[in-house]
Amino acid sequence: MQSFSIVSSHQLLASERSTMPSLQEVAANRRDVEQCKIAFVGIISQILYAKHGFPSTCFQLVKSDHCHKSLQDVFSKSRGIAHFRSKYLEDSRVNVFLRRSSNPGVTKFLRILETDILPLIGTDDLAEFRLTFEESQGQGSTGLKEYFNVICKDFPNGKVDFDVWRAATGHRNLNVTGSGLLGLGVYLSRLNEWKAPARWSMSMRPKVRLDALAGLWIYDVTKPENSNTSLSQQKHYGLERAAHVKYVTYIAHFTIC
Repeated sequence: MQSFSIVSSHQLLASERSTMPSLQEVAANRRDVEQCKIAFVGIISQILYAKHGFPSTCFQLVKSDHCHKSLQDVFSKSRGIAHFRSKYLEDSRVNVFLRRSSNPGVTKFLRILETDILPLIGTDDLAEFRLTFEESQGQGSTGLKEYFNVICKDFPNGKVDFDVWRAATGHRNLNVTGSGLLGLGVYLSRLNEWKAPARWSMSMRPKVRLDALAGLWIYDVTKPENSNTSLSQQKHYGLERAAHVKYVTYIAHFTIC
């Protein structure tokens, strides 16, 4: 004979309450994820600033000890930077960050980030994000020069560590790999070329197949693989880690109110 038991509604509610996160835990998780998103955009901002991906006025200097309400709050903090200066990347008191502006390229870029990329941060769905830079080779043609990979390592509760790798030709081992956004900034400031690329692009690799993204940009999973092969076959190719940006380091830079 099969046995069964009756559980009262009070017992069920008590059981559900014991497994459900508290309001404080939910708020802490949202805060963790928001900080991860801010740090991710901070990494991308520094790379694009160092490579002149947008005009200098599309970037801003955000104080490291400032308290932010959200990523949207950071985007709208202050005025644009008048000139490109490598010293800003080495200054522990500030962070170089993209800002909302009338520049159509920045508007589209931020829309893609917010719609397609940032929702994957803190959900263990984004494996890596890549910025690829090309240089002019004359007569209107371009060639692959370098790329930066941002590798995501997810932990429970939405916390993420980021590894930033650079692959390039004309490679130099800068020997300044550090931790945190400041370490990345120091690395970028020591690069031997500070000029705008002929063209740059972005791509990403999710951990699961996403057949349809909700935003403007559909990724091409073959693009990173092709660029790996193309660049690694060129002379003076090198690959090195530019920085290890750990959660415990960037929460000190981006405090959520």
